[in-house]
Amino acid sequence: MDYGLPKNFVQDNEAKSTKGILRGLHYQLNSPQGKLIRVILGSILDIAVDVRTGSPTFGKSKSVVLSGINKKML
Repeated sequence: MDYGLPKNFVQDNEAKSTKGILRGLHYQLNSPQGKLIRVILGSILDIAVDVRTGSPTFGKSKSVVLSGINKKML
């Protein structure tokens, strides 16, 4: 499906966390970039917040469980 997103990734990062870890909020004012988040092993609760002023959904959030089993990506 085409959602108007770039097809080529220019950077790939991998992070490892242990149980009970709370990771921080990530935001870029200058040079914004999209991110694709997936979990290979285990699970996380990922929460996205719309911080675009002027957006009809400004301040609203969406949470989703990502896991190696459900293979959802955000």
